[in-house]
Amino acid sequence: MQKELRVKTSRPPIERMQRITAEINAGRYPNCNGLAKMFEVHAKTIQRDIEYMKVQLSAPIEYNKVKRGYFFSRPNWFLPTVFLSDAETFAMTIAEKILDQYIGMPAYNDVKNAFSKLLAKLPKTLTSESLYSFEPPPSSTVDERVFGLVQKSAKAHKKMQIQY
Repeated sequence: MQKELRVKTSRPPIERMQRITAEINAGRYPNCNGLAKMFEVHAKTIQRDIEYMKVQLSAPIEYNKVKRGYFFSRPNWFLPTVFLSDAETFAMTIAEKILDQYIGMPAYNDVKNAFSKLLAKLPKTLTSESLYSFEPPPSSTVDERVFGLVQKSAKAHKKMQIQY
């Protein structure tokens, strides 16, 4: 008589971390024991997941002793879930270089910071710095006040007439 072997499988860590993020963002103040029951894993597994999120993903996770659960010290933090191929990673490094031609333009710093954050989370592979250089075409500067008005009109879905 052969005994049937049952292998217990756990959800992948990324699935647990996505659910942990959702629970925290929902304001449920989850704790390790509750999450461990939800995922049918040991509380130590959840502790390791949370520690990984804090250290490796810079998740602003804090523990509230009164509510006995976790929360984000910066509201609405999200788990980065974008995975790029080597070609896409390389394309991101080139796009960052191309962005440099817009130095001094409104929103440049915000876009540059976003690129830097994304690239910092990607694996360190070939960088475009050693392979390519870009000479930006001549451009004129844009008045930030004017750009702000155009942006505000676009968000409000208002028609604009631009004369130059």
